[in-house]
Amino acid sequence: MINHVSRMLKNNDLEGLGKSMHENEEYLEILGISNDKLRDMVKIAGEASFGAKITGAGGGGCIIALTDESNLEKTILKLRERNYDCFSVKIDFNGLNTF
Repeated sequence: MINHVSRMLKNNDLEGLGKSMHENEEYLEILGISNDKLRDMVKIAGEASFGAKITGAGGGGCIIALTDESNLEKTILKLRERNYDCFSVKIDFNGLNTF
């Protein structure tokens, strides 16, 4: 799985990464690591973005959605329409280089 995701990152395969995020979210659901509010946020963001999943150490009520310029504003708008706080971040520097 790690090699698979690594290839998607190298190839900027946002659709593939989004599908992997969705699969991971399904596993988290099976484990019972979610709640109705988080499920709603993931559903809304998942419909507008490439993929969405819960994130964090638990109890924080946070999700992450994978977007680019083509769907960023739509994703934010859909979440804000439901009164969810959201903001965008961009990876704009080289962090730990594993490639």
